Amino acid sequence: MQIQALVLFASLAAALPPKPIVTSVAKARPAAPTTTPPAARIQPTTSTKLSSSTTKPSTTVVAISNAGNVAAAPTTSSAVVPMNQLTLPFANQPAFVDAMLDAHNTYRQRHGAANLTWNPNLVQGALAQLATQQFAHTTNNPYGENLASFYRNDYARPPVNNQNPRQQVQWWYDEVNVYNFSAPDYSHATGHFTQLVWLDTTQLGCAWDQLNGTDGGYTRRLTCEYWPKGNYLGQFGDKVLTPRGPVPAPQPTLL
Repeated sequence: MQIQALVLFASLAAALPPKPIVTSVAKARPAAPTTTPPAARIQPTTSTKLSSSTTKPSTTVVAISNAGNVAAAPTTSSAVVPMNQLTLPFANQPAFVDAMLDAHNTYRQRHGAANLTWNPNLVQGALAQLATQQFAHTTNNPYGENLASFYRNDYARPPVNNQNPRQQVQWWYDEVNVYNFSAPDYSHATGHFTQLVWLDTTQLGCAWDQLNGTDGGYTRRLTCEYWPKGNYLGQFGDKVLTPRGPVPAPQPTLL
């Protein structure tokens, strides 16, 4: 019997002092304003029950802008390697970067939020979270963070391409269908969506991987880090704007 499971982990919610903290929301201290996030500290990889056949993170960083006043290095004209020819995990490869920025910014534009730009420091945070091989948020994370994981127990795997991680971003956005714009607030059921379209967030870094299990199944995981982080209590009415036009219906799972 084929088993499929989709798991989403809601974004961490930061409390806005000096208001009281809602006990069901994770506490986090607001980060100081800055145009460039601090470098992420890479955590050591922990032992895992899953297959150890996954490749190590690539150390190659492509020349991409990071939303600060840092000029991107000139790039040579060359064809972008498609995702099905890339080495896992996906991180700073141009095809993956383009897919993640396009997916996020398409949804953000629908809510009047500015386009995000890519920051390799945030990518290091996402790779560190994937390296733990645990479906749990990063402890004391200065960034906003969204997690998604999809599991299947058979080998009938759709090909790896840019639609795989894009669909996991879509799952986060689909929470818009249950968000109450008339009474805006944090909820574990909508935390991914609100972080995705948070008005003050300007920078993004993501990583995507596939883990092969011993039962013939596989897990495809996406981690995205955001700066400045969103989901501050008391700010949802100003930072999560109503959509411009109809919201698209959720799409079937292709993973």
